[in-house]
Amino acid sequence: MESIAHVVFGLEEVIGSRSRMALEHPGDHRYANAVALARRLVAELKALKSPLIHEFETLCSSITADNSLGVDVSRIGAAYRGHLGFLAFPHNAEAYLKTLIGLARNHMPEPTGHQGGGSP
Repeated sequence: MESIAHVVFGLEEVIGSRSRMALEHPGDHRYANAVALARRLVAELKALKSPLIHEFETLCSSITADNSLGVDVSRIGAAYRGHLGFLAFPHNAEAYLKTLIGLARNHMPEPTGHQGGGSP
């Protein structure tokens, strides 16, 4: 299950990898900016008291519990983290969580079958 602790751990991995890249490419400030962004998000997530945490963890738990959905929340989060500081610039931890929630929901398959009576 993807929990806030897993999200923080993933961001800490981004900090490590982007820090190494910043040393290898000192002229490309995107790496240092990505590190600063990830550090800020980690600090904010650790302090966050928001219903979004419960929403995120409940969604991830329900997705993980139903293997038939074919949704890998960890991969979705990893893909988004890979864009931090380059294509993704969440302004705070709540915006980051809202995006993760939206991405997870977007990867869930549509319910099958038609409910309702008659044709349109």
